Amino acid sequence: MQFYPTTATDNLLDPSFLANPYPTFAFLREHDPIHWNPYFNFWMVTRYDDILEIFQDKSFHSAPLSFVPVLEALPEEERNKLIAISAYLTNFMQAMDDPEHARQRQLVHRAFTPRVVERLRGRIEVIVTEIVDQLIAKKTFDIIEDLAFPLPSTVILDVLGIPHELREYVRKSTHVISDLLTLLTPVPPAPGQLEQMAAILQDAAEQLKPILAERREHPQEDLLSTLVQAEENGERLSEQELLIIVTMLLFAGHETTTNLIGNGLYALLSHPDQRALLQQDPSLVPSAIEEMLRFDSPVSFIFRFLAEDKEFKGKSLHRGDRIAIVLSAGNHDTVMGENPEVFDITRSSGPKRLISFGYGAHYCIGAALARMESQIALTQLIHRLPDLQLSSPAVSWRPNFLLRGLTALPVTTQP
Repeated sequence: MQFYPTTATDNLLDPSFLANPYPTFAFLREHDPIHWNPYFNFWMVTRYDDILEIFQDKSFHSAPLSFVPVLEALPEEERNKLIAISAYLTNFMQAMDDPEHARQRQLVHRAFTPRVVERLRGRIEVIVTEIVDQLIAKKTFDIIEDLAFPLPSTVILDVLGIPHELREYVRKSTHVISDLLTLLTPVPPAPGQLEQMAAILQDAAEQLKPILAERREHPQEDLLSTLVQAEENGERLSEQELLIIVTMLLFAGHETTTNLIGNGLYALLSHPDQRALLQQDPSLVPSAIEEMLRFDSPVSFIFRFLAEDKEFKGKSLHRGDRIAIVLSAGNHDTVMGENPEVFDITRSSGPKRLISFGYGAHYCIGAALARMESQIALTQLIHRLPDLQLSSPAVSWRPNFLLRGLTALPVTTQP
């Protein structure tokens, strides 16, 4: 029986799609790799080679050509009340083009060099040990609530040098970044959502300002001090740029790792043969993390915006069109190796690079940190919780097609 996309399958918020989007992606790669989604009014690009071509084509912009339609449609008085949102969307590094993107990235990159990240290894190992100690005592727990969220959120607070009293605030506010990203899609915000987002962003700025001021006067051995002091060709980050970057790191810097750990452990625990293989040979941990990134990417969609009318792979695209680069679909392309729908921790992608963290100039600046945290966590879990298993095969996914992650992952250590 042949499968064709319909209005239902184009609805990327449908629970059946969120539970397993990969059959839809497989069909599109084969039959309609540059697919117009009438539900959301954007093009979906699902083949690996096409995705790489878009990443390298400067006619596809990272920044929207016009401001977010949902804000443009508001009366000026209401729009002014949401100025915190507009400031973030226009200064968000991942939604910038050069030269501004290159300038900010060069400054921020100083805080994420391989040497800086490697210095964090010891602290991350201590944090993971403390978390796993608590999990052993619990017997039953939720991977997301008790490991996948607290690990990267604690690390980013430590790395930035922000008081841990803000951890609960970060937990409650982390959704604001995924909410912001949905404003780049035609998905309408829920009633009151824009006002709530603006309030959270404004509140975050007010809490961070005195901390930034203190680091200017008294630099410490932390990322916040590095960012405040970072200089490139005589230029430093402005206060507004610092506030936006730090807020993004706080709220979004850990979300990729949270989804990587959650999605990855769900895949591993759902494939007992692969889990047994990893326990027999712990040296496979790095390749297991790469397969987790490929098999169920923590970031599924990212967007580009067309700067001019263009023919692309037989389709007529127009200036201003939204282009959804489907990273999850590209990672399941056959160019990534045989049987891409199979979870195989010994897989080698050969010359093809994973695109789970993007590609090129906009490659995720925190990718090395996310990998390190995940590898350390997985190493401890397979050694110290050998009987870890799913409490139930049924799981629920967050209602967000941009960032793919579980709402919860109940497990038990009781054989």
